[in-house]
Order: sequence, then structure tokens, then C-alpha cells
Amino acid sequence: MKSYAAFDALVAPARARRGLLRLGTGVVIIIALYLAFLLMWVVFTASVLPVEPDIGAILRGGTVLNMAILMSGFGTLILALKMVIGLLHKRDLASLVGSKALAMAQAWRVGKYCLLLAAVLFLIPFPGDGAVTQVMPLGTWVALLPLSLVLLAIQCSAEELVFRGYLQSQLAAESRSPLVWMGVPSVLFGLLHYSPEIYGDTAVLVALWATVFGAMMADITARAGTLGPAIAIHMLNNFMSLCVVGFKDELGGLALYHLPYGPGNAEVMGAMMPFEFLSMVCLWLTARIALRR
Repeated sequence: MKSYAAFDALVAPARARRGLLRLGTGVVIIIALYLAFLLMWVVFTASVLPVEPDIGAILRGGTVLNMAILMSGFGTLILALKMVIGLLHKRDLASLVGSKALAMAQAWRVGKYCLLLAAVLFLIPFPGDGAVTQVMPLGTWVALLPLSLVLLAIQCSAEELVFRGYLQSQLAAESRSPLVWMGVPSVLFGLLHYSPEIYGDTAVLVALWATVFGAMMADITARAGTLGPAIAIHMLNNFMSLCVVGFKDELGGLALYHLPYGPGNAEVMGAMMPFEFLSMVCLWLTARIALRR
């Protein structure tokens, strides 16, 4: 497809060492290494930082330190990915990102337009009873902002490198059909976000939202030919939900405000999802327009 011509810059390095068996093996090893590295990271950091030695509490991210441990742990996913693609595909992380200069320029171009849109969307009242509650002094939140942005960069980059960098480019080397190289990573991305123990009856909707988000980031990546725009949008999306307004009981340790309900509130979450889908579509369209400028 002509609109995806730039994507060849990411697919070309994948063609030399392709093969579904090789790719499947790589995915399995990445998962195994990531889980092992992450466990070691959590145990180590929990032993040197003043946090409760409770892995479950750390993974819920209810405090600044717990969020720092949890989100920095995504660095172990990048390490696992780097080891596997070097061994099985003779690739480096840069080949998953594309041209560094172009990626940064595109990230800035897309990010600034999407940030303006996000600021407007933020003015729309949240559904449900009660208003958001400020849980952190503004000065403290601002002081933590550099740390928050670094943690977001680690987490979002890790996910984009795996799903839109590694999986998407390697699958595109196997098949020219966007249904394959966009669809498979997006469905896997959605399944990764399926958490009925957190979202209850709306877990399927959240997973569907993540699947569509993954497909949109796959489209943006293919149009841009770099991971820059997808990482920028992913960071902006997670910044709003983790650092600006978050849930008290789930991943709210870095948030300035907390919502008056939890992610398991099916009624309110069900009311929020149409707005979340619409916001996502608006960000995607804004990114496409920005890339054409």
C-alpha cells in the first residue's frame, strides 16, 4: 500500500532473519526472560527501598516508590528484547525504531498536536458521582514530573518496541497483509490488558479498547516508518491516566488527582468507555494529520 511505503524502513532489517518458528521462539524466550528479570528487579529494589515487601502491593502501584519500581521494571523487557533479537535475528534496538532523527522529529510534531487535543478533552467532566480529588501537592507533583516522564518513557518504549517494533516488523516480513502484521500484535496487546480481577465486568471492553489502540498505533507506525509517533501518543495517553488523573487503588501513585471510583465500578467504567474510544479516535486522526504536515 502506498500509504505504508515508509514502513519498509522497519521491515527491511527483519527480512534477513525471518521465519514464523524463529519469531515464535523469540516471543517465548522474551516472555520467559522478562518474567525472570522482572522478578529479580522487584525483589532487589524492594530490598533496598523503603517499601512494603509485598509484590502484590508493588504491582498495584499505589505509592510513588511502588510505581517507580513497577514502571522501571519495563526496562527488563527492553533488555530481554535486546538479547533475543540480537541472538535470533541479528538486529539491534535501533532497527526497531527507525531513523533516530526522523523518529524524534515525528514524535515532536505529533506529540504537540495531540497534547493540545488532550488538554481540550481533559476539560470534559468525568462520569459518575463526585469530583476528582487532588491527592498530591502541586509542587510535589511538579518536582516528581521528570521522574514520571522517564518512567513513562521506559514503559511506553518497551511496549512499542515489542508490539509495533519487533512483532509488527517481523510479521510484515512474513506477510504483506496488514490484517496479519497489524492484527496479530494488536490482538496480543489487547489480551495483555485483559484483567477481570481489576476491571471486573468491563474487562472485555478495556481489552477491546487496548486492541483498537494497538491497531491505531500500528497504522501510525506504518505511515511514519518510525516508532516515534506511537511512543509519543502512548506516553501522552498514559501520562493522562497515570500522572494526571488516576485510580486510587490501581496505578495511582504518581497521579495528581484520583477518581472517586475504582476500575472495578462497572457502571461508571461502562459510561466512560465510549468517551475513551472517541478520544482515542481523535488522537489517531490528529496524529495522521500531523504526519502529513
